[in-house]
Amino acid sequence: MGRALAGALAAGFILLGRTARGEDSGLGAGQALDLMGSARSAALAADTAAGEGVSGLAVNPAALAGQQRPAGAGTMVGGLGGARVGQVAAAVPTPAGTLAFGLGAADAGDIELDDASGNSRTVPAQRDVLATVGFGRRLAAGVEAGVAVTSYRSTLAGTYSARTVAGDAGIRWTSGDGAVALGLVLARYGRGLAYAGERVALARTTRLGAAWRPVQGRALAVVLATDYGAAAFGPDTLGAGAELVGLGVLALRAGVSVLGGVATAGAGMGLALGRLRFDYALAAPARVAPVSRATLTVAL
Repeated sequence: MGRALAGALAAGFILLGRTARGEDSGLGAGQALDLMGSARSAALAADTAAGEGVSGLAVNPAALAGQQRPAGAGTMVGGLGGARVGQVAAAVPTPAGTLAFGLGAADAGDIELDDASGNSRTVPAQRDVLATVGFGRRLAAGVEAGVAVTSYRSTLAGTYSARTVAGDAGIRWTSGDGAVALGLVLARYGRGLAYAGERVALARTTRLGAAWRPVQGRALAVVLATDYGAAAFGPDTLGAGAELVGLGVLALRAGVSVLGGVATAGAGMGLALGRLRFDYALAAPARVAPVSRATLTVAL
């Protein structure tokens, strides 16, 4: 396929390689799907059973069923070695269930490539656009289910494009007193991205999650959560986190996840004022610059 295509395919992984060496961080082909979660999800590191409302669009669509009023959310991700990643989402409860929409974009910045003649030129390394529609519904008592479908387009070196459709399906059970929740998600099911015949598989994963709320008072609420993700390709993931909420206003969160023997520690906070909520998270993978995430949610 020539030097240009080989360079284009490499572009999507250049920044990811720097991440592994600790130089800085960036995007890998298909990785944008895993960067669309909210700041709360990033701080907890375990949100399959503990998800809330519109944030479920990117983690467990069953959580959409718990959205009581129309809401919109915007998330920005920083600290990715010059890459820019963001998402906006909205959820609307209906008599049949909760309908949600999301639009995300990722831009890995520019790189220099040599063409077949040996001339150097500056091109966009990788630009991805994602559009998601999801639906969540409460079934029997304590049981919620949801699905999400994402249309994903990725372009390398401004020239080579790939499209795919990925589907997520999730279910969650919550005990009658709200103290215990169990969740199951089948995530990133799709054909992968094919750049001029070179196919990159999506990170298809089956996730199991559990959440325990030992304290559910108005003055203090506590959530303890854990997730296990079994990957179809690559290493499995284990995560655990905790959240403390005071007076329904201030939330403090911390979590840790382990992927392929590499641990990522995260922490964050949330502030709820009326119908506005601001969440922030900072995750620090081992030997890599921290990645920040901020989410603003507005309930209508």
